[in-house]
Amino acid sequence: MGAEDQQNDEAGQPGADTGTVRRTPSIVTNRVGPDEEVAMAIGGDAVVELRGTALEIWRLILPEVRVDVLVEQLADIYGVEPAAIESDVLAAVDRLVAEHLLERVRA
Repeated sequence: MGAEDQQNDEAGQPGADTGTVRRTPSIVTNRVGPDEEVAMAIGGDAVVELRGTALEIWRLILPEVRVDVLVEQLADIYGVEPAAIESDVLAAVDRLVAEHLLERVRA
């Protein structure tokens, strides 16, 4: 794998190996309603509201999950084909990684 391919893989670009993700150990969460939680990385400065699909993703990542399995689980929950939601799930996972709430598990 070349340097460019490795960068695309780590950035979650199309064609990347989506791998496995888990919750970052240093986070604080609080349920603020039946359909909403807030989360923050300890030492971070952003509070992230988790609602809708983001909350479903959050709840399914215990203790860790392969992203392709996550896509399949969410497709089953919403009654759609995995291809129909894959890009949205990948974007949500990437955002949670960027906010330091999730981390990619290295093999």
